[in-house]
Amino acid sequence: DEVRPRHVKVLVRSLVGKRAPRTVRHVYGTLRTMFADAVADELIVANPCVLRRGDLPGKIDKDPTWRASAVFTRDEVEVLLSDDRIPTDRRMLYGLIFLGGGLRFGEAAALTWRTYDPPPEPLGQLLVAHSFSVHSRTVKATKTEAPRLVPVHPLLARLLAEWKLSGWPAMMGRLPT
Repeated sequence: DEVRPRHVKVLVRSLVGKRAPRTVRHVYGTLRTMFADAVADELIVANPCVLRRGDLPGKIDKDPTWRASAVFTRDEVEVLLSDDRIPTDRRMLYGLIFLGGGLRFGEAAALTWRTYDPPPEPLGQLLVAHSFSVHSRTVKATKTEAPRLVPVHPLLARLLAEWKLSGWPAMMGRLPT
């Protein structure tokens, strides 16, 4: 309980420049959670992790060029979508993310059967209007708050058809409505 906000600020400042900005934010986040747990367990009275806006570095990469090379090869995607060692629900999620026209994870997680229109010609489409928040565990608006239609690639349409026929009912214990 001797740790004060100024000590946390000194720690964060000592990491800036020596560690990637995201790493500094993750260290601070872990520390804040640890102290929040200590408050909940009545070990301390207040959480010293109360930095002001601007005290933490921005969410930028230490090497801004690495993301351009952080891509999956076609063979890697094929394995992620078809390898039987990968659970069916994960393969379906990977299919949505890789073939779903730039879906974010939360957007893919919030999709329902009602948002999928599978006409055969020319392509089916997904209505992306919601996103699942892992933090609040609720469905909310998308990041842009603008619903959009995403064309469904023929391979994704095949994956969705198989998922609706067998994968989803097996996982949920009922047929989709």
